[in-house]
Amino acid sequence: MRLLKKAATEEQLFDVALGAGAEDLADEGDEWIVTTPPAEVDVVRSALEAAKIAVKSSKLAWVAKNTVTVSGRDAELAIKLAETLDDHDDTQNSFSNFDLSEEDAERLADA
Repeated sequence: MRLLKKAATEEQLFDVALGAGAEDLADEGDEWIVTTPPAEVDVVRSALEAAKIAVKSSKLAWVAKNTVTVSGRDAELAIKLAETLDDHDDTQNSFSNFDLSEEDAERLADA
């Protein structure tokens, strides 16, 4: 689930979301990301809404438990593959388990 930072403090989210069954809470700049088991999505969302904490979006997504770090040419190919799959008309969602070093991420962002 995504929530705008102004919707709640970290302490409020810990109390409500984690108390309702969420697994994790992450700070993503202007948003909070709340991770829940698939069976708990509706329960956690309802608890947040009952506490008057607005949920920006909520959807099921695959989250990799193990990531593979790629670098150099492999990083370029992984990004190209992910972009190509994401841009395909028949693709609704795409997920990956690769991770880039900061150097490769910056290099590829500038390209």
